[in-house]
Amino acid sequence: MKKALSVILSVLVVFSMLGMAVSAADEELTNIKFVVDGTVVEELNVAPGINILPLLNNLEDPVKAPADGKEYIFKCWRNQASGHETSKSNLPAAGTEDIVYEAVFAEQEIRENQTFWKFIESIFARINMIFEYFAKVFEGVFDF
Repeated sequence: MKKALSVILSVLVVFSMLGMAVSAADEELTNIKFVVDGTVVEELNVAPGINILPLLNNLEDPVKAPADGKEYIFKCWRNQASGHETSKSNLPAAGTEDIVYEAVFAEQEIRENQTFWKFIESIFARINMIFEYFAKVFEGVFDF
């Protein structure tokens, strides 16, 4: 009797696990994309309600190359549908619907801003390089 009961319970457990696997497979997956300048850099397909934050640990802040005398600094991610801007740490924890996030960059002009002290530092670096050159040239010539 105990053996039959354990077999019945085992069969019920197996069927319930199969049922959960089939129902999870039947669920629609939520598609979450991260886009930088029109290129998808990360795409997640997760079951609705799954915590996506651990999946984003490897998602680094995007980089955009300087162009036309301007440099670009990553600012945040923007939800394409709503226009809402957020940082990676403030993204919704669970995917509930398909969504596309696009990178937003702050634009700055590149300025050649050399301060007085940087100029003096560069002069001393050149003088030091000249001294090192002559020290090697005259090495062993003068014994003091």
